[in-house]
Amino acid sequence: MASSKVVVRGSKYRHLFGQKPKLEDCWQNVKVSRSAWEGNFIKANSKYVSVAWEHASGAGAVCVMPLNMPGKISESSPPLLGGHKGPVLDFDFHPFDDSLLATAAEDTSIMLWKIPEEGIPSPLQTPLLTLKGHMRRVGTVTFNHVAEYLLASATAAPSTSLSSSSGGGGGGGGHEVRIWDVGMGEEVINVDKA
Repeated sequence: MASSKVVVRGSKYRHLFGQKPKLEDCWQNVKVSRSAWEGNFIKANSKYVSVAWEHASGAGAVCVMPLNMPGKISESSPPLLGGHKGPVLDFDFHPFDDSLLATAAEDTSIMLWKIPEEGIPSPLQTPLLTLKGHMRRVGTVTFNHVAEYLLASATAAPSTSLSSSSGGGGGGGGHEVRIWDVGMGEEVINVDKA
């Protein structure tokens, strides 16, 4: 009769235990957007944490909180960037300037925001720059991590096909990709895949 030996390998994590964070180390009263899109709902850089905000009016906003100042977010006057007329679907911090944030929304616009050094004491409604040109909601926005002032934005038709001619939200179907020079405030490349 052959003897069988059971080998149990112990986990190297068996003596580690999670610890609940203290309330003073957390952000409270955060209202994350419930918009149905595949964009970013939270992003951070070395100075700020930003969250796509659920706004009662349906307008788009992003809450920007200093990374080193967690705590309760004021319900009466949260630190919002709120110039969009529709929900914010995506946003991105500038890779070379921590105080610049680009937002893209259902209202077909892209806004570039300059976050004040002292933070956002009350909601801001006026962006540094507004980029217009898309015919449907802008679902993706991202800065180039090599070229300082280049920003890419994209829209997508409701269907998953690149050659779809059906669409929603105005304009024809398909995808649109635009490259913007935010230093000059103008579009430099437009790729329309209808």
